Amino acid sequence: LKSPSARADSFSQAPARAQDNYAMALNIRDYRFLIVDDLREMRMTLHGMLDSLKVKVMHEAKSGDEALEVLSKQPVDVVLCDYNLGEGRDGQQTLEEAKGRG
Repeated sequence: LKSPSARADSFSQAPARAQDNYAMALNIRDYRFLIVDDLREMRMTLHGMLDSLKVKVMHEAKSGDEALEVLSKQPVDVVLCDYNLGEGRDGQQTLEEAKGRG
């Protein structure tokens, strides 16, 4: 049996392949994502991470209002939402309102 640290070492030696296997196991590529963050850099970072997992459908919003607009027009499976969104609604308020709209 390999020790946990040995397994971790072998995982880190092939991160791209591990990412592919992980994404395939979850079928993450077929999920539709919405990234909500007022910081462009953070939206770009998350977009890049999802892109590396070969996610096909990604939407972005920079405010709670914009997120609710996207959600009213596009089917979304996963919302990645910052809590502090600047002026207006915070992330929790945005998600609660979206859930209430069903």
